[in-house]
Amino acid sequence: MERILKYQRGFIQRIIDRCGPRLPGSEEEQRAAAMIADEFMSVTGNVTVEEFNYAAKACIAAIPAFGAGLMVAGLFFFWLPLVTLVMTAALLLFAVPQIILYREWFDVFFPKSTSRNVYSIIDPPGGARYVRATLVFSAHLDSSWHCPPFAEKNRLARYKLNYGAFSSFMLLLLSIARYFGTDFLGVIPWTMWWTMAVVPFLFPGFFFLFRYMIYDKETASPGAMDDLSGIATLLGLARIYRAQRKKRPRNIRLLMVAFGAEEAGLRGSRAFIRRHRDDLLFGDVWVLNVDGVADRNDFICMEGEAWQRVRYDRDYVDMVEGAMKEMGLRYHRWTMDAGGTDAAEFARAGIARSITVSAQDRTPGSNYHTRYDTLDRMDPEAMTLMNDLCMRVIAKVDARSAGSQ
Repeated sequence: MERILKYQRGFIQRIIDRCGPRLPGSEEEQRAAAMIADEFMSVTGNVTVEEFNYAAKACIAAIPAFGAGLMVAGLFFFWLPLVTLVMTAALLLFAVPQIILYREWFDVFFPKSTSRNVYSIIDPPGGARYVRATLVFSAHLDSSWHCPPFAEKNRLARYKLNYGAFSSFMLLLLSIARYFGTDFLGVIPWTMWWTMAVVPFLFPGFFFLFRYMIYDKETASPGAMDDLSGIATLLGLARIYRAQRKKRPRNIRLLMVAFGAEEAGLRGSRAFIRRHRDDLLFGDVWVLNVDGVADRNDFICMEGEAWQRVRYDRDYVDMVEGAMKEMGLRYHRWTMDAGGTDAAEFARAGIARSITVSAQDRTPGSNYHTRYDTLDRMDPEAMTLMNDLCMRVIAKVDARSAGSQ
């Protein structure tokens, strides 16, 4: 395993050195996809690269503009409450489906970008005729924009962003009260003056949202943990299975996928599912997604994802948790409260036996979505443990698939 770990860490640093930050839809992301494709070809002997078009800034990247819009709407509150009401309602109508639920309702209004998904297939030793199930073993190849709240005071970042979200809904409620509380001449009764005192306290929340990220790709996240660590896990296990044929699963097809555009609202996994629902993803399908490996004492067995309204299959979660217990890992069984992972996209598509595993600070740490996400912030032991965990889960799925026939 020491040789595999050395290979994995070298691979991560090589991608960072040659590509830098890999924002969704960027040239750097495409360059990284090409390098990963070459790596898959050298390890497994097969690779497929698929392009897809999407709106890169129609989701998370729109948060600063959302915050700026709320600040403008808040200024109108004091003399034109109807303008505030209309603007806030429109901003929330956009933000809820696009930023929270990762839908594509308003993508048509944003410029389009191109990203790539890269995948490779490892069949059982006996060949494709022995395939009884498919395990999608995945990670994402893009990295995020730099997020100042996480970089500067990561322990307070969630509170600040939650305050910003709360403030947006408060502005809507206050503008409704303010508008409908005036008389027919537009005069504000004394009972409504309290709203004027509350609104200024909402502006810090709007500013937190405005400061959510910096668009300059030169200062974006190198993405070592999030999520080159996941890509390295895929490649590391592929090398193990190639060198040690006896360890290769005998009943399942391993579909190893590096998704693009995860940081743009899971657009890569969505495009992959749409394209392959009736071929590669037909039949008995499992998903094991690795998203962030850095902290040996913070393994996460994800139960579901609140924003994506997904709860993973309980039996599968229990299986993964069982593997963590066997290894004696320090782990958390957790429903993610905000954001989303590629596993959620599969679950929403009806592939219930999907899960994301990771090993990172849930706070989150100051290296999450920041320029500090570098290789030196990753615990080598965490990567070795993740290799072992994934091999155990794959073996359990393989055994379950053998018994299901």
